[in-house]
Amino acid sequence: MELETRDHYLKSLREVEGCLYDFSYDEKELQGLIQDIDKQELLVPVIGNFSVGKSSLINEFLGENSLRVGITPETSIATELHYSSVDRVEAYAEEEIFKDINVNEEEELKNNKYIKMYLNNKRIKDIEPLVIVDMPGFNSSVDLHNDAILNYIEKGSYFIVLISSDEGTISRNLLLELENIKRLRCDFSIVLSKTNLKSEEDIKLIKQNLEDEIEYLGYDKGIIGVGRGGKEVFEEILKSINPEDIFRKKFKDRIVLFLMTTCDLLDMQIKCIQQTRETNEREIVKLREEVENIQEEEERVILELKGSVDKEVNDVLAEIENSIYSNIDSIIKDRSGIKIEIESIIKNILIKKGVEYNEKINFKFREEFNGSNRTRYSKSSKEKINEYMDLFINFLSTFENVSKVQGIIKLVKLYKNKENIVSIVSYFYDIVDKKNTNKNIKNEIINNLIPQINNLMKSRLKEYFEESIDKIVEERAIIYKDKVNEKISLIENIISNSNEVNINKEIEKYDLLKNNIEIILNKI
Repeated sequence: MELETRDHYLKSLREVEGCLYDFSYDEKELQGLIQDIDKQELLVPVIGNFSVGKSSLINEFLGENSLRVGITPETSIATELHYSSVDRVEAYAEEEIFKDINVNEEEELKNNKYIKMYLNNKRIKDIEPLVIVDMPGFNSSVDLHNDAILNYIEKGSYFIVLISSDEGTISRNLLLELENIKRLRCDFSIVLSKTNLKSEEDIKLIKQNLEDEIEYLGYDKGIIGVGRGGKEVFEEILKSINPEDIFRKKFKDRIVLFLMTTCDLLDMQIKCIQQTRETNEREIVKLREEVENIQEEEERVILELKGSVDKEVNDVLAEIENSIYSNIDSIIKDRSGIKIEIESIIKNILIKKGVEYNEKINFKFREEFNGSNRTRYSKSSKEKINEYMDLFINFLSTFENVSKVQGIIKLVKLYKNKENIVSIVSYFYDIVDKKNTNKNIKNEIINNLIPQINNLMKSRLKEYFEESIDKIVEERAIIYKDKVNEKISLIENIISNSNEVNINKEIEKYDLLKNNIEIILNKI
C-alpha cells in the first residue's frame, strides 16, 4: 500500500535537504526525520482474552494456517506478520536482537518477547505499512506474555479487539486495557466473534450490552459480528483504518516545527549580515546569557516539581487502594482470576498517572519557559513564540509520553523476585485457596495485600517521579540550549566571513532559500 502522506513528507524533506546543501543547519535532525518516516510501520495488534479466535480469524484473512491455533497460554507469543518473498521467523528475546527459529518448536519459543513472521503472502503485502500482530490473551497469567502486551499497548497504532459471544461481556481486565489504549491516544474496533454459536436475538442483546459497557469510552463504531468466514469482516476493518491520518498525527507537528525553526534561523542570519560586527558581538553576549538563564530556569523548575513528589506518590497509592477496595467483590468473585484482576488495576492506574504526570510536567515547562519575555526566536512576536511552543509541546507529548509511560510500567514488570509487586500478588494468589470464605479473602486483601503493595511501591514511585522530572525537563531545556548555541555558532561564522561576502547577494540567497522552505512548509 503506497501512502501519499509518507511519500509527500519524504519528498518535501528531501527538497529541503537539497535547498540546505550549502547552508549550516541541524543535519542530524533532518536525517532522523527522514529515516523515521521511511521506516515507520503501523502495528495493528489483534487483542482479546485467551481462546476468543484471534489466530483463527487472522488465518482466514491470510488464506493459510500460518498461525498456530488451539495452543495453551503458556505457548502463545505475540506474533508480527510481515511480508517477504522468503518465509522465515525471527524471535526477539531483547529489543533488536533476534535469531531465526522454527516456529513449530515450542522450546525455541520460550523466553522470547515476540516473534516476527515473514510470509510470502499477498494479503500481507497489500496492507503495508499496516502490520497485523497476533497477541496472547489478556487473561493469560504468564508473566512474559503480559510483558508483551505492555509492549504493544505502548507502540500499537490501531487495535482490533475480539470478544467471544460465549463471554457476552467485556472482562474487567480487558476493559482496563481499552482505557489504556484510549489514554495513549490510539483507536480501536470491537469484533464479536463466534456469532454462529448464538441466535440472532442473543447476538443483538450481547452487542447492546457491550455498547453499554464501553459507552463511557466514547466508542461509536458499533460492534462488528463475525462467525464463520470472517475474512471479509477482517478486511473491512483493516480498510477502515486510515494510515494517512495516523502518519499525519505522528509526523506533521514534528516536520512543521523543524521547518519553522529553520526559517527562523535564516531570518536571523539575514539580520546579522545587515548588522555591524559590534552589534553581532553584542548579540552573541546576549545569547550566551540566555543559555545561562535557561540552565537556571531548568534547575528552578526541577526543584519546584520535586517539592510535590511526595503528594504525587500518595495520590497514586491512594487511587490503587481505593480501586482495589471498591472492586473487591468483583475481584474475589473468580478466585482463579484474582492475580490478573489486581495486576490489571495496578497497571491501569500507573499508566493513567504516568500520562497525567508527564502532561503536568509539560504544562509546567511550557508555563515557565514561555512565560518570560525572552525572544528565543529572532522573529519575535508573542503569537509566533506561542505557535512554536504549542507545536513543541504537542510533539513531545506524542513522541515522548509513551516512552515515559513505559518507564512507570517498569514498576509492574512481571519478574519473579521477592521484592516485586507481582510476587506479593502471586504469594497472595497461592494462599487464597486455603481461605474458606470470601470474607477471609477480603480481609487478607485489605489488611495484608494492599499495605504490602503500598509499602513496596512508595519508594519506587518516588524514584520514578524524580527521575522523570530530571529527564523530561532536562531534555526540553537541552533542545532550547542547542537552538541558542546554534544561533551563536551561525553568528560567529557570519562575523568571521564578513569581509569575504557581498551583503546584497548573501541576503538575496538567504531570502530565496527561506521562501522555498516556506513554500514547502505551506504544503505540509
